[in-house]
Amino acid sequence: MTPEATLHATRPVMSRSFFDRPVVGGRVACRPGSGQRVAAWRVVCVVVGLVATGATGCATTIVETTETTVCCATRVVAGTSLAAASPLTEMVERTLGLGNLIVEGDSRAEYERIAALWTEGRTGVGPEIAREIDHQLELLDIAVTRHRPADADKAANNLAALVSAASR
Repeated sequence: MTPEATLHATRPVMSRSFFDRPVVGGRVACRPGSGQRVAAWRVVCVVVGLVATGATGCATTIVETTETTVCCATRVVAGTSLAAASPLTEMVERTLGLGNLIVEGDSRAEYERIAALWTEGRTGVGPEIAREIDHQLELLDIAVTRHRPADADKAANNLAALVSAASR
């Protein structure tokens, strides 16, 4: 008697599986080498499932970059007054402190001084940068009117970059 015949003789066959293998008690009946094939199918299914899950998984990648920018290309030397510096440099210096003045409530007069400095220093600036500086001054006006110090700080940083670009 062959091993298959012995196996089937000892266990009653209840139904047939998809692969036409005898099923006994919910398990595939053992044939020579069939256990290896079933294990191989299980490994293949697990690998395919893991690859499919890994390929469509949602992962957040955070890339941290640190950038440092120089505030102003021109600095005021100790012992000199702000009036001795160029109007654009003085304008940038005054806008950097405007956010704190908005918190304290004394910002409107300082904004008017910044706008006056811009009218003085406007002549030496190109038309594109002048439009950008005008836009940043409008944002400063909104920040002062609506009491938004963060907007003033953002506009001050943008003005510093624009004045630095204009002085090149």
